[in-house]
Amino acid sequence: RYATNRDWSVPHYEKMLEDNAGLLSNLLALYRATSAPEHATTANGVIEYVRWKLRDKAHGYFYGSQDADEEFYKLSKAEREGRDEPYIDATCYTSWNAMMISAFLEASWTLDKPELRDEAITALRFLLDELRRDGVMLRFRPQDGEAQVPGLLTDQAFTARALLDAHEVTGDPSYFDAALALAELIADRFLDSDDGGFFDVWGGGAETGRLKERQKSLQDNTCVAEVLLRLYHLTRDERWQTLARTTLEAFAGTYAEMGHMAAAYGRQVDILLNAPAEVNIVGADDALLGAALRLDVPARVVQVLDPARDAERMAALGLPAQPAPAAYACAGTMCSPPVTDAVRLAETVAAMQSGPRVIELPE
Repeated sequence: RYATNRDWSVPHYEKMLEDNAGLLSNLLALYRATSAPEHATTANGVIEYVRWKLRDKAHGYFYGSQDADEEFYKLSKAEREGRDEPYIDATCYTSWNAMMISAFLEASWTLDKPELRDEAITALRFLLDELRRDGVMLRFRPQDGEAQVPGLLTDQAFTARALLDAHEVTGDPSYFDAALALAELIADRFLDSDDGGFFDVWGGGAETGRLKERQKSLQDNTCVAEVLLRLYHLTRDERWQTLARTTLEAFAGTYAEMGHMAAAYGRQVDILLNAPAEVNIVGADDALLGAALRLDVPARVVQVLDPARDAERMAALGLPAQPAPAAYACAGTMCSPPVTDAVRLAETVAAMQSGPRVIELPE
């Protein structure tokens, strides 16, 4: 989980699901940037540990953590035989599961392991079936109990992001629809309409203690901003862009206090101001989708559209139904002619990204 010194010679051995999710995503990005095999090896090590110790084999969701036990982890593999392992918290925490679902989906195409996509989707379905009530994500579910605690922003935000990731990788429109519904919920129940940004708990409940003091988390708001910006580029609905901008503006005076912990915030500011690469694939095509997901660009938004099912969204994006399958690389309001070859797609996106990417924001 952490170390008390910079060289990590004295680590704290607790293994948290959320930390492993973040580390896995960073390792995958590092591998894509460098092609260094040791980063893929380390990422695979994280994946195998999570599958081994933190995944519920019966239901597919992820456990919360494994306890720290300094003496146990110092033992060799042989010495650990016959010893009781550190306790595992088998609770399903919604936001942490959503983080690992996103990381597994990213690993599925980065490492070319489709089985990780299937495992991520299984976990996502568990969240939607067991921890969603009346459209609201609940906080946690004990291994043998009922899901509890509605109304926390973190669960809505990270589940919405995982749903967009699932839609991106699978093309299944139900995940997009569920993400859109959560975004509507977030905007309706958590928004600070006076100063911008989103509160950590929704109002109107019977909260006690510190929960009465509604706060605004930079991490959660950054995730919300990511979801809103992705929805804007997927739909061209300017309401989402405006909400993302006011969310990021709410932290403009304080983000620097967070140091490197504000890196994700800075990335979303960049995406707000500089158009990400957009790839809209009309008609299913695995080669085009794989090439789009692996684009070497600072940021990208990818979606697969069905001409019959998604006619309204295609019209909003200015995309024709034919030819299909074909990919359209877009930057801002400019889109390429249809591209049907995966290699050509990467070249087309690179050419479009070489020009100005600055977005003119409305007043």
